Amino acid sequence: MSSNLSYALTKIQFGKITESTFTKNTDLLIEALGDEYPIFSDKKIEQIEVRFDSATGEQSTIKTQLPIITLLSADEEWGVRITQEHMILHTASYSSYEDFENRVSCILTKIKEIMNIRHLAFIGLRYLNKFDEVNFTQNFQRTEFLQPTFDKFSPAGSNLASRYIDGNYGISINSGITVNSQKYPNDLIELLADIKTENIILNGAHAHLDIDIYSPEKKLVIYNHDSVMATLKELRSRAKIIYKSIIKD
Repeated sequence: MSSNLSYALTKIQFGKITESTFTKNTDLLIEALGDEYPIFSDKKIEQIEVRFDSATGEQSTIKTQLPIITLLSADEEWGVRITQEHMILHTASYSSYEDFENRVSCILTKIKEIMNIRHLAFIGLRYLNKFDEVNFTQNFQRTEFLQPTFDKFSPAGSNLASRYIDGNYGISINSGITVNSQKYPNDLIELLADIKTENIILNGAHAHLDIDIYSPEKKLVIYNHDSVMATLKELRSRAKIIYKSIIKD
């Protein structure tokens, strides 16, 4: 594991489980995962959908309540979210890919057994790396992922978004420099609250390398556990290649 890795997340989206099946089996799933994730809550979150009628020009808002299971490890370092359509595993205390992979496999196995997921729609893996000023000055071997420099100007921040395609895999790299800013981006705030991680202000200049690799299916495919785990491993291998091509050993 890189000492610069500050957050890891995977999201696996599957064919929608009916609300009746999900609600009926929520307690069974919580019990099945209770040894590793004993802290739990099952609640409903509000989803807001905005619809636009092209014929009348009128806009309407539809609010629905969606059930969600939130689980937390005993040390409060690992969080799990399970809905009718996806599962998320995330942590700010990533130790190894083998541990991460095993956790994903165990969670998916229980969801499959209890909720009977049938189809797969999306697999994504994200690694967020943070570097203090000394580390990013010394360790970025591809400085184009930081901030272009001018001789007379001091860098005050940048945010670079780069996208790539590798066969069936999509790759998004967000990188750059922030000054006196929060450690984590805003899109992670809700998840960070699950694992009780404070979004502290980092003093001075810091660089970020946020690698997001995913395998979106163009249509739903039959769920196969071994195939999902093999794809996750492929995503991780690409993230590792990207990291090593940008950061010095």
